Amino acid sequence: MLSMRKLLLIVIAIICLCKQTIAADIGNIVFYGRGQPSLASQWNSVDKIKSSSGVNIYFPERKGNQDNDIKNYPLVIFMPTDSKRGFSYVDFGLSNTQIDLLAAAKLKIELRVEIPKVEELIAGGYTCESIGLSCTNIKDYDFKKNKSEWLSKVDIRFYIESSEINDSIDYTDDEKEYFKLEIPLEPLTSEWKEHSGKIEFENYYENSYFSNFVIRNFSALPIYLHIGNTIFLKDIIIPVLSNGSPAGGYTNYSWLLNGADTIGLGNMQIYEGDIEYKIALIFSAINKEDFAYYARIQKDTYGPPEAVSFTIRSFYVNHFKFKIDSFKEFNLTTDFVLDRNCKIPNEEEVNILIDVRSLVYSDSFQLMTNDITGYYLQAFTDKEHTKSELLKQSSDPSYVDNLISKVYFYSINLHCIYPTDLSSYTVVDYDPQSSDHCDISMHDHKDWKNKDYVWPAVINSVDTLYKIAINTIDDTDLKDESYLPDLFNTKEECEDGLKIIRYIFRNNKIRDNYSCENNNLKLDIDEKFTDNINEKFKDIFLPQINILNINQVPNINCTIFDNFNAENFSILKKLTIINNEKLNCKIPDILGSISTLQEINLKNNNFCEDIPSSLGQLKNLKILNLSNNNLTGVLPESLNKLENLKEIDISDNNISGDILFLKLDECNYSRTNICYKNSGIDFCTTGSDICKDDFSPENNINSSSINYQKPYTLFHIIVLFVLSLFLF
Repeated sequence: MLSMRKLLLIVIAIICLCKQTIAADIGNIVFYGRGQPSLASQWNSVDKIKSSSGVNIYFPERKGNQDNDIKNYPLVIFMPTDSKRGFSYVDFGLSNTQIDLLAAAKLKIELRVEIPKVEELIAGGYTCESIGLSCTNIKDYDFKKNKSEWLSKVDIRFYIESSEINDSIDYTDDEKEYFKLEIPLEPLTSEWKEHSGKIEFENYYENSYFSNFVIRNFSALPIYLHIGNTIFLKDIIIPVLSNGSPAGGYTNYSWLLNGADTIGLGNMQIYEGDIEYKIALIFSAINKEDFAYYARIQKDTYGPPEAVSFTIRSFYVNHFKFKIDSFKEFNLTTDFVLDRNCKIPNEEEVNILIDVRSLVYSDSFQLMTNDITGYYLQAFTDKEHTKSELLKQSSDPSYVDNLISKVYFYSINLHCIYPTDLSSYTVVDYDPQSSDHCDISMHDHKDWKNKDYVWPAVINSVDTLYKIAINTIDDTDLKDESYLPDLFNTKEECEDGLKIIRYIFRNNKIRDNYSCENNNLKLDIDEKFTDNINEKFKDIFLPQINILNINQVPNINCTIFDNFNAENFSILKKLTIINNEKLNCKIPDILGSISTLQEINLKNNNFCEDIPSSLGQLKNLKILNLSNNNLTGVLPESLNKLENLKEIDISDNNISGDILFLKLDECNYSRTNICYKNSGIDFCTTGSDICKDDFSPENNINSSSINYQKPYTLFHIIVLFVLSLFLF
């Protein structure tokens, strides 16, 4: 029987197992992994990257089945010089607002630099004098021979910054500069090297959210910066399994394979011989097949740790596997036991430390990611091998067959930074005869010298197997809309313009309401806009807008139309103003002067009085929707001039008059007083009735039909004149 102390410990552990509401700590944050076609998740997409003029960013590009060709390729950034500012820059921001880079203890980043080709330097206007090289003609300069000289001119610096501070109007330029935290790194070279920089800061930094990773080139020469695996490391240990139960933020998804008989799967027990009475999660299988402990993160996902440690006591288990989510599985027999000459002993409590960083770097294309959701620790047994070994100890086969393969799991911990004190971990030689003793230290690039993943590939050109992700514009010099073109001719031009617009409105929440629909600039204003739109409209509207949507804005009234004029709306194509009950005035005549309009949608407002006849001037108009308002009067005859009109909806208004004598694709005159003169007329009549005084149009040429007839031309007049001479 269990003692009261053991029973109490088990009860406490079961309570802890059931209560799993605490979120997991956010671990390491990957910036980039070799060969990947974009930055890691949690970072902004390329359209939100800020940079100075001329900065180009290149990602490896898959072409067909070429994953293996590019999986070791670096990210490449071309950084020119900038004499006006003193540096060029690129600013990468985090999209996950729960992550603060100041929480990281260090940055590890693989780097090398490459000088542009001489032809590029000459085309860019660079000379020996401008760069500061000991030559007279840059065409004759030997960059390979004089590597140390031009490398001494390279000055690239790395920063953590706060966009909240940089974009704020409450800080002076000097104050903003004061809050840029530089990460100290060793000088860059043309050879691959992993740099490690500590992130150290004063207390004042802690009050701000630092979400931006910024790179600046202060050099007098342009540089291709090559970036391999890059990760921000936190100096914390994240428990996954503690005292035999899942730690806060993790869920137990333990499982068995191959139909193994289970004894107490998921049960908590205390090993009979443990004088410390530690509680363990025990897995066992009579037929010595496979079973695993899988812990899944409940909330946030993040990058890989540098190490994992687990405390276990195993019986009749001769293999272990470690798996990082569904990405990749590692057999610890080959990747730890044989590779490091380290044994995982049976029948005793051991604390094993695994160098996860080396495993991750062996396939960083897959594993340098922020999308890790869980970890597996799997125990499995080679039955026949185990049985043959046990039979050496006992000649009774039934005794061997009845032995139970089991593992007591005490704890599993993720070490975001590799431990420096290794004294608490089990170190036992697997092969005592080997001259290489068990090595549980973290291996580095020098230890991988015979591996194909030692360093990223050396890229001399981005012409092949690369795609340019961004050819940026300088947003730090943008002051107003005068930097925008009058018209966007392509989608790319619109997206470039959008960066300028977001800079113009950097301190205004309207910045996120602008978007591109192909090459058309669009502004959406809805119920979230709580300011006085009637007063603010002139401040947030740009004349480059092609599509304007105003939907259910709380503070709108008819004074908004004081801001409407043909000059400001010179390229407006689509106007939508809907669901605004406070618009209880006449539809403004000014709309008829915006000649570029192709669509007007004013439904579900409270517009009243007559429909302005000026709308008949809109020769490009294709769609007109005035439904569900309080419009009165007669449908203007001038609308018959809209020869490009395809759809009209004036339903749910107190409008009278005749239908339009136009060949329309769709019309809706429902719940109005609109009628038509003859059922045989081949015009759209949906929702209208035959007029009460109906008679044939030949005998009743009313003003509407006269208005619709084409005017006499000079040709017609000449023909009539000749006929009159002939007759008389």
